[in-house]
Amino acid sequence: MPVTLDLLSRTPLSDLPETDAPDLARLAQDMSACPCYQSAWIAWQASAPGVRLHAARFNGRIVGVIFVEGDCVLSLGVRALTRGRGVGRRMVSVLAQQHSLRLSAQIHTELAAFVSACLTSLANRK
Repeated sequence: MPVTLDLLSRTPLSDLPETDAPDLARLAQDMSACPCYQSAWIAWQASAPGVRLHAARFNGRIVGVIFVEGDCVLSLGVRALTRGRGVGRRMVSVLAQQHSLRLSAQIHTELAAFVSACLTSLANRK
């Protein structure tokens, strides 16, 4: 699945491209049970210093996001319909090539295990 990763600027959701706001809303709904995702989403919307949102796109549509503060992964999420196709792994891989990444202490246990496995896999390939 060819996925690209874009850094989204902090703008009101209404100012995003026509398809981005609904894609982000669907993703937030898919991730509603994940407190670290919700916290990162709120921090990004509130323009918390240093919180960045990188959006994974497939065919121009947002299928996943990863929130990063400095070099720290706060959370990530992939649309339920897209999970299991390597989107999360691709997001971590692309960012790890650009920055050294570490995990937030607040990241959900399952997400932490996933990101750690991705980072370990990348380190083993080097």
